[in-house]
Amino acid sequence: MQIEVRGLERLQARLERMAEADLERALAVIGQGLVEEVEREFEAERDPYGTPWKPLAPATLERRRKRGAGAKILQDTGVMRRSLNWQLRGRHAVAVGFADKKAAWHQQGTKDGRLPARPLLPWKGGPGGVDLPRRWWRVIKETLEGLYGEPA
Repeated sequence: MQIEVRGLERLQARLERMAEADLERALAVIGQGLVEEVEREFEAERDPYGTPWKPLAPATLERRRKRGAGAKILQDTGVMRRSLNWQLRGRHAVAVGFADKKAAWHQQGTKDGRLPARPLLPWKGGPGGVDLPRRWWRVIKETLEGLYGEPA
């Protein structure tokens, strides 16, 4: 006895579309969650691994006080911080970063040493290129578990 099943191509295509839509949703939730992690680091004035940013130079603090501005590190005008965003990259990736080009100077510091590195995003090398902080992994794990359940 044999059973022949037809029309699996349409079913397979539909399942693939559903999987893609679900993956995009997961990546969007992950992207937003990671942006929120970077926001927390701004509030704490530390890099993604928990290391405090280098303090502002006395001259910078004095300049800000004269203008009536605050002393929060990397938060003089708020332009760079407001440029923080996430974007889907292709069908299988999400990127978190800053639209403001000054973020690169702060991430790496300047060659002349006038601007010290105050990393905003993960930078430590790991097996795949970047060793994500535990908090970032937790966002990813909790998002996936929330959408798909506990891993088998």
